[in-house]
Amino acid sequence: ACKFKLCVFDPKADEMTGREEILSRAEALKRAKEECKLDKMTNSVQHNIHGLTGESLVLTQDSLPELPTIHFKNCNECSFSIPVESKVVKVLFESCIKSKLKFEGCTISTGTVEVWRCDGCELLVDCSLGTLQVDVCNGLVVTYSKTSHMGMVVQAGMKDLVLRFADGGAEDYHTGLDQLRGGQAGANAASMNDTTDQCITRFVEGKLLTERIIRLANDYPTTAREKASFDAEARKKAAAMEGLVKDLLDKQGVGNQGKLSEEEARRLRELSEQQHQVSADNDDCSDAARAQHRRAQGNEAFKVGDFQQAAVCYTEALAVDDKEAALYSNRAACFLKLGQADRALADAERCVALDPAAVKGH
Repeated sequence: ACKFKLCVFDPKADEMTGREEILSRAEALKRAKEECKLDKMTNSVQHNIHGLTGESLVLTQDSLPELPTIHFKNCNECSFSIPVESKVVKVLFESCIKSKLKFEGCTISTGTVEVWRCDGCELLVDCSLGTLQVDVCNGLVVTYSKTSHMGMVVQAGMKDLVLRFADGGAEDYHTGLDQLRGGQAGANAASMNDTTDQCITRFVEGKLLTERIIRLANDYPTTAREKASFDAEARKKAAAMEGLVKDLLDKQGVGNQGKLSEEEARRLRELSEQQHQVSADNDDCSDAARAQHRRAQGNEAFKVGDFQQAAVCYTEALAVDDKEAALYSNRAACFLKLGQADRALADAERCVALDPAAVKGH
């Protein structure tokens, strides 16, 4: 299992409230996961371009390190180009104002670009881009030179996001919080949290479709449309399995040829029950179910002595449900094992504040 670094835990979390706390927690987890993934899979080197004003840069391959993840941050009224011969792992565009980023036929090995906390910026995309993640930006315009270059756009907390297609393959597409809450993402969108709830936009049957992302109990991201399709297929398979098991068990007493042993009959019943359980597991998309799933993962990691991974699992559970006292006491135990006494004490105090009777918090 991938072991996330302990930088995901913020000892000053108590100083944050409301929107800042939610966003900080979500971003910390996200950045830790991405950092781990890049370290583990690509040995990517982060190449920082920070704090520029009024600059125009062309990032040729010889100006970059090997396997670069380019991080633009706090740039104002700048223009950046990544030309066709350049190969990068990933691109991060953070807290930039009125700046332009051009992908001029370059290769992005992960197919991923992330943009967050930007204002009045523009992306010009002339390469295949599998995932564009955009969070908490205002006035972002993304122009694809070809409609086929667009994979998916995942957004959270966006205002005035415009998708354009220079080849005329689709009309300009306007999206963001106002459009989503106005019905673009389907029913019940008015209650969306503007920092943590995500929506995905992509071509479905030749048309752009925006859907709200839901997460199953195992935290797998999907949409209501995809879940309904999966559930229908799962019910169909479960019914077929149940019919097969019943048919085979009914035939046990007919002659000796092909008769099932007791062990074979038991295994068939287990398979039938497992098929029903898969369907049931995918029915619950509640925060409680997701938190319970992460807690169970944390418990398993703790049992085998992987205290760092267990702490990460409990933190992810708390990101979903921060009112569960046992999660704090469990994470406190991890911190003790990792020699993080101050953090263990802080979690124990949170546990007792939520549940004074919690024995593990004392």
